[in-house]
Amino acid sequence: MTLSRYSAQLRLKKSLSSEEACLAAEALLSGHIPTSSICEFLSALAKKGETADEIVGFVQAMRKVMLPIYLSEDCFDCCGTGGSGKSRFNISTAAAFVLACLGKKVAKHGNRGSSDANGSFDFLESLGIRIDLSPSQSEALFKQTGLCFLFARTYHPAVKNVADARRQLGHKSIFNLIGPLCNPASPGRQLIGTSDIKNAQKISESLLKLDTKQSFVIAGDDGSDECSTQATSHIFSISEHHSSTQIFDPKTLKYVFSTPEYPGGSGKQNAEYFLMLLEQGNVKSQISQAICLNAAWGLHALDPSTSINDNYLQAIAVFKNKNLIQFIDDFRKTQAEL
Repeated sequence: MTLSRYSAQLRLKKSLSSEEACLAAEALLSGHIPTSSICEFLSALAKKGETADEIVGFVQAMRKVMLPIYLSEDCFDCCGTGGSGKSRFNISTAAAFVLACLGKKVAKHGNRGSSDANGSFDFLESLGIRIDLSPSQSEALFKQTGLCFLFARTYHPAVKNVADARRQLGHKSIFNLIGPLCNPASPGRQLIGTSDIKNAQKISESLLKLDTKQSFVIAGDDGSDECSTQATSHIFSISEHHSSTQIFDPKTLKYVFSTPEYPGGSGKQNAEYFLMLLEQGNVKSQISQAICLNAAWGLHALDPSTSINDNYLQAIAVFKNKNLIQFIDDFRKTQAEL
């Protein structure tokens, strides 16, 4: 069956099996399909609405052509799908630093912003973190620090074959959903944020069919693609072949302020604000608290016996005692020596 026939099937609102979706994705990523045909397929899929099986098929195809990285230990990733349409802070990237500072093994997957310079790697670059490391350099960095950042453009070169089509579409596609599921380090545990509860449900169903030890998919009920300090959040828990859902209320925690004092900006602006918070040891900032709350869920994914409240206070302490700013400084120095 050709890609055009798959597109016709989607226009009739008929979903693809995971096997069909994998074949379609392999064709899209091959570099042999015209941009117009890629646009036609992705548009039809988005209009129908992606299913968990279609997400699984695309992830399987992406994993076949990605450049893998082999780290010395199993690792954790915290990554969002983006797409909230809001000015935002790079919460998951900052949370990765908190977790690593607490001695956890983190391989954070991410990219630049798709339209504005506010993606995780724009933020990292503004912090003075190198984003051009080779896989061998990232492996060495992870071994020495317990942390590395994996630039999606380095590890997923085949995605360039759909880049023009994605720009021409003018709307989100299935590639936005699968990014967090395509970490080249194949982490056993993850925290995935998305701004839409329906997409959170789809991603959680996909994780049941993919390898995961313990993952949480989180959608803030205020439209944020992370656990919110401003509203309740839907939390989807997936561990091997079991899943459950809960609603988390941040009012159950100590030190949570209801009014955001900084709405988020470019990667450069966010980096400057983050460093200011660290230098002040500021735990009263809503941004500090959002970072620590999402780090708390990361700690819970790594050890489900821990409580969110205890984890949150542990992360808050990292901010307050300024250990985090020293960790980032040491991380930069280690990178420079690679």
